[in-house]
Amino acid sequence: MQHHQRGFVWLPLLLAVLGILVVSGGAYFLNAKSSYPAAAISEQIQANAPSSTLLATFVFPNAGDKVSVSPTPVVRWSVPSAVQTKFKDFWIVLNLIDSSGKQIGSIGDGYKISDTSAKWDILTYLSGGFYPAGLYAGESYRIQATLQGGSKSLGCDPAMPAGPKACVPLYSPETQELMKEAQNYTSGSGWFTFGGLPPEATNTPIISIIYTDQAPTPSEFVGREVVIQGSGFTHQDNTVHFGSGGAKHVPSYGNGKNISYTIPASISPCDLVDDSTSSRCAAPSEEVTPGTYDLYISNANGQSEPVKFTVVGSTI
Repeated sequence: MQHHQRGFVWLPLLLAVLGILVVSGGAYFLNAKSSYPAAAISEQIQANAPSSTLLATFVFPNAGDKVSVSPTPVVRWSVPSAVQTKFKDFWIVLNLIDSSGKQIGSIGDGYKISDTSAKWDILTYLSGGFYPAGLYAGESYRIQATLQGGSKSLGCDPAMPAGPKACVPLYSPETQELMKEAQNYTSGSGWFTFGGLPPEATNTPIISIIYTDQAPTPSEFVGREVVIQGSGFTHQDNTVHFGSGGAKHVPSYGNGKNISYTIPASISPCDLVDDSTSSRCAAPSEEVTPGTYDLYISNANGQSEPVKFTVVGSTI
């Protein structure tokens, strides 16, 4: 499956030349997801966003809809004829936004300005890792439509390095102005949820590998983030046990296959107590020094086998 192939490679270089900002809903994030009321997020986005011009009207999905993943749903929208005429050489990009307001992926490869619908094979996208943060029942999502400039250029900018990979497209002043104006055109669907998503894992957690900068051995410096990869991780409520401490309520991403964890400077049993005030937990903390520590994951599904993890030093 191909994703984002129509003209996407030259876009970052072009933006550097033009010195402009693209309203695109952000970038891919693999960090922790947050759950906020969709209405509050929508109001916050609208309050902080610059004024924009309507790009498209979404027919489906809309606010309050439940998008069933099977059979394959079809996203539908309409673009005013005046916008189609003005930006006839542009593409519409449909980004998927989660409840925290972050872009977590896109729908399709980008569409002609005259297009009005697109099949959305959600299950294939999920299994192919196209949405690294995963999709979850009960979470709110929205689609954000933006414009991307067409492919009609005057060739490569002779003032920039030569070569096919270093080609910076050169545009006429009129086209540059049109591309700047296109940034003001954006539209969003209402907040919707998904129905029929694959269930969260219910099997016992298993740690398969821990990705670090010190690969292939499971070791890292204090203050560095590692990625724990395995299975059986729940969406939000995992506990990372590290030595005598760790962290509670750690989310996973990638459909329950990955957890990010930063090697702490100190650990204590109080790390694993929800209320760690002095009246509830007075256990002392210990400094994390070079050595070997047990690391394992627990959640509602059970507990993984511990993995020996080596701290090799400190970056703090």
